Amino acid sequence: MDVVHFTPDALAYDKPQAGATAVIMPLAAGKGEIEISCLHLSAGGRFSVPPSNHSQLIMTVNGIAKSTFPTGFGPIIFAGMGILLHPGETCQLESEEGAVIIAVEATKLEADLCGISMPERVAEQQWPSFESN
Repeated sequence: MDVVHFTPDALAYDKPQAGATAVIMPLAAGKGEIEISCLHLSAGGRFSVPPSNHSQLIMTVNGIAKSTFPTGFGPIIFAGMGILLHPGETCQLESEEGAVIIAVEATKLEADLCGISMPERVAEQQWPSFESN
């Protein structure tokens, strides 16, 4: 499992983008058959991600989800974060307040080095506050 971040301050951490209005950040690359799904977890909702022969990228775009693995490891996936499950991996997703999650499954899917979480890059990063929030 790889953890990826796509919060604004985590973008291009090694190349400052002074004055940039948009920055693209590759999170993962895939080959073969690809399926993209949206999962809405209502408050208190739970969902078991079944093991697959393919990699699965699970990204929280709104809200907070907790993932729990059979080993007991349970990273919290805030909006702007995701996890890449390798073939055969499974987890339970749950959200106390609700969450919107995008799931991508592909024959071959690997986390891009630009998106993999590192403590020095993503510590305490949050989405900026916009007037519409």
